[in-house]
Amino acid sequence: MDGLEKGYAVKFVIYALVLANLGFFLWHYRPGEGAPVALEPLGGPRLLRYGEAADDPRATPAGQCVALGPISRQALVEEVRRQVKDWGIEAGSHMTRDSSRRGYWVFLPPAPSRQAARDTVEALKAAGVKDYFVVVTGGQKNAISLGVFSRAELARRRLKSMKKKGFPAKIDRVPLPRREYWVYWPAARAPALDAERLARLRQRVAELGQIQQPCP
Repeated sequence: MDGLEKGYAVKFVIYALVLANLGFFLWHYRPGEGAPVALEPLGGPRLLRYGEAADDPRATPAGQCVALGPISRQALVEEVRRQVKDWGIEAGSHMTRDSSRRGYWVFLPPAPSRQAARDTVEALKAAGVKDYFVVVTGGQKNAISLGVFSRAELARRRLKSMKKKGFPAKIDRVPLPRREYWVYWPAARAPALDAERLARLRQRVAELGQIQQPCP
């Protein structure tokens, strides 16, 4: 083999090694390997980032709405709707019930009969007790309710007062549903509010939040 042939052979070997290494690299390479993977929620309300465009296809799946809430009073709902209308957004509203809260029920245990419950009512009247009613259905039929309180100290105060008057009152934890209102509009029609506008609304409704969720 002359010198020219040897030169070509050497070049061939070098090119073959380069291609083999490149193939090995491409086979084992994974873009961004080791970096954290960002996952979108599979369902349910998704918090919107300030300024996130509603026409972003990741932010506006079909049937999704931008929602402002929770709002505690109907009058405030109308204020929020008027304000967003000034910004060119036609919004609707709907009411939900938050059943996650628990209250404190002060009561007299069920009497053995309706007449016995009436006798207890007369005794309450004679003792100057007000704000009570007889339970007429359900598992606590013929019990006498003495009030439902959102704060434990108020319930204990009522309990103590009743026991001083000679009535065997008790306290039980019960659901305390609360109405909540939301102002909403389709995310495909208008974007989420930016930080400045949301801050202006929070001057009137301090607890106001902004989420994306299925339209009601």
